Amino acid sequence: SPAEDDVAVVLLIDTSASTGQQTGGVSLIHEFRSAALRTLDSLKPGVDAANVVYASADPHALFPRMSPNLPAIRTELERLEASYERANIPQAAALAGELLAAHPGRRRLVILSDLQRSNWHEAVERGELGSSIPPQTEVTVIDPPTVPPENVGLSAPRFLPTQPIAGRPTQLIVHVSNYSGRTRQVRVDMTVDGRNPVNQTVSLAAGENRDVSFETVFDDSGSREVSFEIPSDG
Repeated sequence: SPAEDDVAVVLLIDTSASTGQQTGGVSLIHEFRSAALRTLDSLKPGVDAANVVYASADPHALFPRMSPNLPAIRTELERLEASYERANIPQAAALAGELLAAHPGRRRLVILSDLQRSNWHEAVERGELGSSIPPQTEVTVIDPPTVPPENVGLSAPRFLPTQPIAGRPTQLIVHVSNYSGRTRQVRVDMTVDGRNPVNQTVSLAAGENRDVSFETVFDDSGSREVSFEIPSDG
């Protein structure tokens, strides 16, 4: 019967801020989008049904119920971007469960998240999310590549002396950390009040961190805004 042959698939996609990070120049959310599109392409047009649940701070579904309109779902997935929110996973799973429970045939839940696959399976099979998913639902978890992002970070901006004096040298300092697994050449830019940019390039081994210092002289008293910046990365 059609109820035995067709399948309903909910794509639960983590759109939290962390999915915007990049690995090899490609963001996790784009990896998830590609995986979701591949899943959609495996369905039978006119037979199978699908829907998308966005696991943001306020989880919501693309359609109010399962839909056979696979082209419309594809169009929406192609626009998928990360949010700047935390994911409400329990609420997203409950919504996915409601959508699947209304389908009489086979059910699949495909989870795309940067949470570890083992954590998801434990939560679904033995934890609090299990009660949200209808029995006999096939659960697939697609997590990100295992290669860590090539990230370099800035922290602890400060100045010396702690009471700068006009006409005297002041050191403007920032801490640079290399969180990637290889040596990185890092250019650090510094501006004062958005003007007169200067820069230094430092070489940092994998896991290394150090202070980078710029010397400047303030001609007069008053407030100053100092900005440190590095190129965008993971």
